[in-house]
Amino acid sequence: MSTPTTSRLGYDLSAPSAELLERWLLALTPTEEEVTQRSGTEAPFCGGLLDRKEKGVYACVVCGLPLFGDEAKFDSGTGWPSFHSAVDASHVKRVEDESHGMSRTEICCARCDSHLGHVFPDGPPPSGERHCLNSASLLFVRQRGTEEPHAEPSGFRRAFFGVGAEEGLALRFLELEGVWDVAIGFQGGTTEDPTPEEVAAGESGHAIVVEVIYDPARCGYRRLLDHFLSIHDPTRGERTPIFGPPDRSAVFFRTSEERLEAHSAIAELGDQPGWEEREIVTQVGAATTFWRLAGLA
Repeated sequence: MSTPTTSRLGYDLSAPSAELLERWLLALTPTEEEVTQRSGTEAPFCGGLLDRKEKGVYACVVCGLPLFGDEAKFDSGTGWPSFHSAVDASHVKRVEDESHGMSRTEICCARCDSHLGHVFPDGPPPSGERHCLNSASLLFVRQRGTEEPHAEPSGFRRAFFGVGAEEGLALRFLELEGVWDVAIGFQGGTTEDPTPEEVAAGESGHAIVVEVIYDPARCGYRRLLDHFLSIHDPTRGERTPIFGPPDRSAVFFRTSEERLEAHSAIAELGDQPGWEEREIVTQVGAATTFWRLAGLA
């Protein structure tokens, strides 16, 4: 079993299990599936992200890996969203494409291998390249303002999920109506204000956790639980060599009702066809101090 590859920005680039990828694909629209899984191409000037100008990050629509930032976007006049550089070069894989009687360089998500588009040597500085993408291959995550990290609107709540080495999936919570913000941090350990190095080494006992700030009137806690169990691999201890304190799959509850809902959601997943012989390793524990590392939105 190979060791997961980590990008310069700290994202796990190891390939998802077949079961996890299948669950991700079920969440796609027909157009998104055609583009990302069968190398389809949108008609020019038709993609929903072509004229997007807000501050934010463009992530893989399948696995949530951040790919391009708004600062790299430019109007190429071609009819497709174009970027001169990726947020991290290792997040985008290049493949020689000889289809349709042309020699081109295809670009795919480095983690889930989903088709994104093509890259051409006719872009602006600093790279001189034009990454030409399909809107359907991207998930746009709007950048938040300058408000304090925890200054959520009145009545909003927080939920905590251990995502471990799949921390890039935190962005996928923003797909849900009613989710206001997400952040990555540490929870469930014994060390005060742990450093990333202490957590990664397993010295502090913390899990890598996503904090989800949401409006319960628009998105219930059970909806968050079901989404969490669908976008990551709750059996990943079977495939991840670094499985342990920082990488553990976990739900950290704040109330007795959340604890009961967590156990119920996990039990119902285990009862679904195909899960009879698979071990769900997701832990359920009480929420402790959340040491916020970074906001993602």
